[in-house]
Amino acid sequence: MCFVLNLTIMAWICCYIIGFILLVGCLCSAESTEEVHIFPETDNIWIRESRPLNLTCMFTGYHIRDVTWQVNGSEIKNELGAHVTKQRTWTFETSYITVTYYKNGAEFTDTGNYSCHAGPLSKTIEVKVTKGRLRIRPDVDKVIIMASKPFTLVCVFEGKDLLPVTWHKNGMQAFGFMTRGYVVKPNTFSKKVAVSSEISELFAKRENSGEYTCIAGPFSKTLTLEVSEEPCQVALVKSLPDVSITASSHYEDTLYSDAPSRGRLDTVREGDITAAQAGIRKILGGSWQASITDKRQWIQIAFPQLAIVTQIVTQGRSSTDCCTQRQWITQYKVLFSKDGRRWDKYKELKTGETKIFEGNHDHDTKNKHELPVPVIARFLRINPVSWSEKISLRVEAFGCTMPSTLKMIYPLKQVNYYRTDESFQITCAFDGPEPPMFRWMKNERDLHLDSTFMKVIDTSYNHDGVTTRETLLKSRMKFKDSGSYICKDENSKLYQSVEINAAELDIIPEVDRMWVTAGQPINIQCSYRGSGRNQINWQINGQSNLTEFTSNLKYDNLVDSFFVGANISKIASRSDTVDISCMVATLRKTVSVRVIAEKLKSVVLIEGETTTLDCSDIGHIDDVKNDVFWTKEHVPLNKVSDLTGRYEYYSETRRLTISNSKLSDAGRYECNVLVEVGSSQQRQISIPADVVVAPTITVEGQSSILPGSTLHIFCHITGYPVPSITWYRNGGPILAEPERYIFHLHEGSDKGHLEVHDVTPEDTGKYTCTGQGGLFPVVRKSLDVHVAETGEGRTVLILGVLGSLLSTVIVICCSAGFVRIRRRRRQRTETLKALEKMSATTDQFAKQYVQLLTIDRSKTVEREEEKSKFISKPFDLCTTDERINLAGSLPELPDGASHPAQEESLDDDTGSETYEKYERPMHAHTFPTHQSRSYRK
Repeated sequence: MCFVLNLTIMAWICCYIIGFILLVGCLCSAESTEEVHIFPETDNIWIRESRPLNLTCMFTGYHIRDVTWQVNGSEIKNELGAHVTKQRTWTFETSYITVTYYKNGAEFTDTGNYSCHAGPLSKTIEVKVTKGRLRIRPDVDKVIIMASKPFTLVCVFEGKDLLPVTWHKNGMQAFGFMTRGYVVKPNTFSKKVAVSSEISELFAKRENSGEYTCIAGPFSKTLTLEVSEEPCQVALVKSLPDVSITASSHYEDTLYSDAPSRGRLDTVREGDITAAQAGIRKILGGSWQASITDKRQWIQIAFPQLAIVTQIVTQGRSSTDCCTQRQWITQYKVLFSKDGRRWDKYKELKTGETKIFEGNHDHDTKNKHELPVPVIARFLRINPVSWSEKISLRVEAFGCTMPSTLKMIYPLKQVNYYRTDESFQITCAFDGPEPPMFRWMKNERDLHLDSTFMKVIDTSYNHDGVTTRETLLKSRMKFKDSGSYICKDENSKLYQSVEINAAELDIIPEVDRMWVTAGQPINIQCSYRGSGRNQINWQINGQSNLTEFTSNLKYDNLVDSFFVGANISKIASRSDTVDISCMVATLRKTVSVRVIAEKLKSVVLIEGETTTLDCSDIGHIDDVKNDVFWTKEHVPLNKVSDLTGRYEYYSETRRLTISNSKLSDAGRYECNVLVEVGSSQQRQISIPADVVVAPTITVEGQSSILPGSTLHIFCHITGYPVPSITWYRNGGPILAEPERYIFHLHEGSDKGHLEVHDVTPEDTGKYTCTGQGGLFPVVRKSLDVHVAETGEGRTVLILGVLGSLLSTVIVICCSAGFVRIRRRRRQRTETLKALEKMSATTDQFAKQYVQLLTIDRSKTVEREEEKSKFISKPFDLCTTDERINLAGSLPELPDGASHPAQEESLDDDTGSETYEKYERPMHAHTFPTHQSRSYRK
């Protein structure tokens, strides 16, 4: 008892030790998977003053730990404007603890090292709070540069910290440009530092177009650069109406007018024709002249839409004026606006200061200024800042109007096909300075939108103009809806067209994969119905090669459409696993043709050995879900009793093995392949495989026959497949003749029985049966047949006739004996009936009757003994006399007894009914030699 108790205590101690070891291992493993992450994932970040400060720490591990934020070694706690939030999440394997520190407005005092602590783990990020301003030049949202012209982009950061300034293009750091950067150290008064970075290109290219972003710490600014390859050097002011040119003031009196409209380039003094027609004399001056002479005067040009100004040209007052002295402007500024309310000054690209353009120094000389960065504006002002005598100016702005674009954004293809009853839509997008006025047309006629169409309009405004999208929708396509649709803007005269066709393209069989066996026909039909008469094109594996196929076409005109039908066909071979496509314009239907082996290689059966059938190399089926099972003559193998326990097969190898093969195993097997299992296109393909046995042959028949008789020869042939039989006589083939040579089915062979009618001596010879059994060589067997000559035939005929007569006599004799026996049996029966009716009062009669019965019974016993000798001992007629004598020794009947009626005499061989019953027939060659006797009882 104590021993058992000690064992139990030791077992418990071992369990505790093992559990402790496992627990320590789990803890060590958990420790090794604990991690701390800080977001944003960087070592240091810049935060703009008064902007939110947001830091997140995530702890991942098995244990739940206390996670805290610290700044410069002190724990962060909730305070006014700042708070710390914690969130815990558990899963089966680990736990997550997320701690977030958020402060609404960062201050300079928030600069420091922020660290996240979770037990022994920690991670630190440096936070810097800064203040400043980031500027890019040109200070616009979008810049358009003419191709092959130079351009420069400048970015400047001004602030209390020295931040790196970088340019990025389309989200990636800009490379391949000429770059330049400089730093301006803070002076005593401003205590600000300036960092500048610029990129430039001597010859602008289309590839330079994109979004450019300047980044300096937490600061960023973006502009869009577009390089235009279109010519843009058109005089914009010359063609404007007078009302589009205005000024802050102008000089005019009853005789003279220097209105703003006189400020066009190359204007000369002339008379006012309109005033002259009214009978008033009016002189129009050779320039615009401000009525007030100060620096706040300007002349304004209003373009009909956004324009790109690339060059400005100025002149002084025309020298044709009689009273003109030295009147021109020597310096001016350029202002521009998109809405006429908010104005921007054209500035120096590098310094950012307002650019002062140099004016004229005489009356008529043109002073040109190329704008390094073209101006995109709806309104342009020239603001003179210095002049000679009077503010007089003639000006021209060169450039181009901001282009309006009209695009067909859906559908993208020029020619499109839709199935009938399918919905379709057409979307037209316009970008330009002014809202468009859309007009829809079909086949160059106005499209009258009925209830079957729906129109959707979406308009948005931006700094460059307006963007409008207009969409036509129709829920059900009809053949009558086919045509060329045109979207046109009546203002800009821009238009786009797209062709819509209702069509139906069908392919038969309508499956993804078509499975055929080698030797079967590949037949694919394609039909097209549409609003136009199109040609059906075929492609084989992407190439127009139909040399191995036969094809035909059929056309038909329907009420509302055209019909085209085509089909191609060929006999499949193992190499014809191809993709066949039927195409009409942009419509395409494809069928993948997969060819499977027609038949597996035959296998020769050897009795007692293992037979293997292989179904692995049958075609390309591995890319679809498939399965394989075997049958014998379309009967599942588990229902073939002969194969029970001797076969096995595997779907993976598609191989069937039969062990301890028997001859009965020969036959046709089927490898049944299920392809695309579980889909709507699942189908079964049966591939036959023959297990063959070498043929054997024997011949039987009449070797000797009389002329005029019928000859029968039988050819016994075995093997699988059943060999085909051919008959030969003396080396020559025997052909079937209706009344001479006839072939009959024998043991499964069509010609196994040869029948020759009315043979003659010429039919004597060697008859040979040959069998051809598939893979095996021809087997043959012969029989020599002799047809008797004429003399021999007579002798044989006489013997035959005599034999027939003898047989007839024997039959007649046997029939007569049978008739006599039947008669005697009937007579004996009648006698016995008569005796039974006789009176039984006479003792003597009774005694005699008893004796008669006793004799009858004793004779019956004797006859039973003779019965066993019936077959071996011939019957002897002489024994009949002895039976007669015995019957005669019977005592006479007493007087007065009634006698039975007189009967016909009986033969002496009828001792009793028992004798009659067991009387033996005579041998066929033995005839009776004794005379018949009769007696009366």
